[in-house]
Amino acid sequence: MESVWLKTRASLIARLQGEVDSVSWEDFYDTYWRAIYGYAIHFGAPHGEAEDVVQEVLLKVFRRLATFEYDRTKGRFLSWLKTITRTSVCDRFRRRRARIEGRLQQEHDD
Repeated sequence: MESVWLKTRASLIARLQGEVDSVSWEDFYDTYWRAIYGYAIHFGAPHGEAEDVVQEVLLKVFRRLATFEYDRTKGRFLSWLKTITRTSVCDRFRRRRARIEGRLQQEHDD
């Protein structure tokens, strides 16, 4: 079997852009979750949070796939997944920082 790192499964992406079915999504998950998880770890997400990031990215992909146009000449599908993953990890860090700053501000105000 060829590695996910070597070839994007354009036929799978096309199937997901058509009628939504659980078999195609399971195939997508089985094919790409390790890449998403690895990207999340690379961008600094702890292992437990990386699992949550995988779920967030899959949800974002699901929402965006209808309008996504896969064109190998414009870039790699894995690069798109990597960008979505990086954004998800950064968003988590921003939310965490905002919660911490909010608590610190609240303690300061008390």
